[in-house]
Amino acid sequence: MGEFQQREVSSSLGYIHDCAVALYHEFKLAFKIRRRRGFDIIHMCNPPDLLFLLALWFKIFNGVKVIYDQHDLNPEMYESKFGKRGFFTCFYFSLRNAHTV
Repeated sequence: MGEFQQREVSSSLGYIHDCAVALYHEFKLAFKIRRRRGFDIIHMCNPPDLLFLLALWFKIFNGVKVIYDQHDLNPEMYESKFGKRGFFTCFYFSLRNAHTV
């Protein structure tokens, strides 16, 4: 396995970059699992709140049900760290697109 180096993200651009990289790998893995075994439900929790994009794809194109499990105050953490409210929109879409919260 590759070595993972954890680093502190010091800007909102770095945070967005990290979320984009994670989302890319989550999509890649989800497509691999869907192709090999299939699935009917996506159980997602936060952070990151961008997982609604992955869940929405499978909900629209494959009829997969979505369960959203709220754990952290991710939008509030982002706002307190970077002074911006950008992730409240993602939080809203996560809640809006779930079959069950």
